[in-house]
Parts: sequence; structure tokens; C-alpha cells
Amino acid sequence: MSLDGADEEVGEVGGFGWYGMMNFGSGQKTLEAFREANREVGYVEPLDDEEEEYLGDVYGVVVFEDSAGNVEVEYYDSKRDLEENWSRIQAEAEEFYNTGYCPSCGDEMKYRQSDETFWCKKCRKRWDRDEITDY
Repeated sequence: MSLDGADEEVGEVGGFGWYGMMNFGSGQKTLEAFREANREVGYVEPLDDEEEEYLGDVYGVVVFEDSAGNVEVEYYDSKRDLEENWSRIQAEAEEFYNTGYCPSCGDEMKYRQSDETFWCKKCRKRWDRDEITDY
């Protein structure tokens, strides 16, 4: 399965991790996507009966990659489960990227959309996102 072609993406490999959601919509489309991915990488052995049966029930997947190059795939057999998990991942990413630590005092800060800065309540300093390295 290729990491290219995700329907939606969030994060980056070097930070929170990269997540890609692929919503195939049906088991048949899932099978076609896996067969195509195998062809693209030159894997000529066809899916066996067990793989075909399993993938025939898959509605979509969420792929994860971290900075070490580890890749994980979670399979979902319903639209509801896929969308619930994807919403959770998006919320976790938003929290990760909108929390930083004050370079001056070390206190946790939240990103303020209103002025696009981080504001430290403890030392009352304002920081731009590019000044915060460990969010």
C-alpha cells in the first residue's frame, strides 16, 4: 500500500507522526487499491484467498509513519469506525501542534488563533510559532 494518495492527511513524520486516511468506500475498491499498489511496486504474487476475503470487508484504512520510518496500517470495516478514529487523530494532532512550551520560563502555552501567536500567561510574553521548537 502506497503512502501517496491519501484522501486526508495530518501531521508530519518528524513531529507528531504522519497519518493518512484512505476511504475506499467498499471492499471491492479496497481490493482494487491493494492490487494496484502491488503492481506499482512490482510485487507480482497475487493476493491469496485469505487476503482477498479480509480486504473484501475493509471500508478504509489509516496509515501512520513515524520519524524512524516505521509504518502501521489500521483497517476499518465501516464508515462510522473510520470517521470516528480519523476525528480522534485530527483532534490529537491539533492539540499537539497548538501546545508549546515557553522558551523563557518553560510553562505550557496554547496557540492563539486570534493573533497567531503563543501567549505565556506566567511570564506574559508572546511568541511566534517559529520561535517555539518543542511543540
